[in-house]
Amino acid sequence: MIYIFTGIALFLLITTVIHAILSSLEKKRYPPPGSLIDIGRGRMHLYCRGDNQPTVVFSSGCGSFSYGSFYKTFSDISKTRRAAVYDRLGYGWSDDTDRPRSVEELSGELHALLKKAGERPPFVLAGHSLGAEEALHFAHRYREETAGLVLLDPAYFERAPRGGTAMLLINRILSPLRVTGLLRLFTALRIIPVFVWMKHLGHYPEEIVKVSRIMFCTRGKSSLDEFRRLYRRTPAYPDLGNLPVLVLTAEHAKLKAKKPELHEQMLAHHRMLSELSSRGAHRILPGTDHSFPLTHPDEVTRCIEEFIRECDEGRS
Repeated sequence: MIYIFTGIALFLLITTVIHAILSSLEKKRYPPPGSLIDIGRGRMHLYCRGDNQPTVVFSSGCGSFSYGSFYKTFSDISKTRRAAVYDRLGYGWSDDTDRPRSVEELSGELHALLKKAGERPPFVLAGHSLGAEEALHFAHRYREETAGLVLLDPAYFERAPRGGTAMLLINRILSPLRVTGLLRLFTALRIIPVFVWMKHLGHYPEEIVKVSRIMFCTRGKSSLDEFRRLYRRTPAYPDLGNLPVLVLTAEHAKLKAKKPELHEQMLAHHRMLSELSSRGAHRILPGTDHSFPLTHPDEVTRCIEEFIRECDEGRS
């Protein structure tokens, strides 16, 4: 038995060392496309392109790499107006952090980042999944700097508790797998086949797919605490007045077929979010699931552009 444990320990030591070496080389090979800005709690990565306001700020879901998640939509939006993607602390090219990952911390850090970078409001916040909760809190906290909200399949916090337990367990497992390099190994062997389908969509260059895979295997230290705090809190949704709000919901055909009651609860939640504002709208995107910002970026781009045009017409 001792030989088995010794062999396992030796194997983990080897994978950890190899992982550390490869991670160091990848940092040099794939530098951040934007700027690393010190907000006083660490350096956060912000990448902006384009002109014309309002600036569209993309916020990714829990554990997601923002530049990879929004690459196509960010690139297209930046052709006609200013667009920004950023990495939360603990994600992507940003520094790690030991600060609590509450929604108050996240929205405050995003505001500090935009201000320190000299980005001028107003902003349209486009948040996916748990990123939608961050966007909502930002809009409530910095209402005068927010021109609109686009909530992309917002996370549904009131779902069955076992769903939250499963996600917490997944996040707990991913953390040691990242540290030991096993996640890198399992991904390379396609035991965990992430991003295999991404390069076949036709939207993403090979380099973006590779960087997305690297970030999945090496970053996301804070995602467990972020998910735990966001999922277990009791959301207090603010009255957004006449702030333009668009909620885009995935069709979720599989969920609808297997758990129709849960599907209807989620739809009701999304409709409620759109009704927080007198200028709120709710749409369902046919043929999509939760990952539609990745799989249907052109549809997301079209919806955001139409939304901003409507916002401009409302202000004129």
